[in-house]
Amino acid sequence: MGEDVPTPGEALDDASKAIQEMADLLCDEGPGDLGVEREADMTEEDMLSSLGLDFRKPFPWLHQATSTQVKSQWATGLDASQVSAFQRDMDTKAEAGNLPSKWQLLYLHWHQLAGVHAIARQLLIGGPKSGVLLADEVGVGKTGTALALIALMMHYKELSTSCGGELCSGMACTSR
Repeated sequence: MGEDVPTPGEALDDASKAIQEMADLLCDEGPGDLGVEREADMTEEDMLSSLGLDFRKPFPWLHQATSTQVKSQWATGLDASQVSAFQRDMDTKAEAGNLPSKWQLLYLHWHQLAGVHAIARQLLIGGPKSGVLLADEVGVGKTGTALALIALMMHYKELSTSCGGELCSGMACTSR
């Protein structure tokens, strides 16, 4: 009879500790952000340059501005073409530095860019069975990171059309 059964909270703490210990073993330098060790000492400019992007230009395929008041442009009553035209207009204003006060610039935080860089590095030069897992706490920007990665891959696809069928990036340029 005398077996102690851990409470759900204790079991969760034990599982969290075990996962952290496994992650620490996998990291080259002990505790840290698993998978972005190479990016830890890179600046945003370094990462963008390594991805073949100009740090002075907006991230390709992503909007440059968002409303601070309207959570969804679809809730404005505009149809899809009107929303797209309005967003293009705001992106143009953002580029010119003339955003209305109810709009703000969109940008990737350093950790999101590090995630995009690490995933692209793994997918582009990691080998034939490369895979990635994008995981972190709620609210740190996984969706933004995933969208930026998709935008980056669309940018590379667009470049490959002009490269004669090669996948081109600052990290790799290989024939298909």
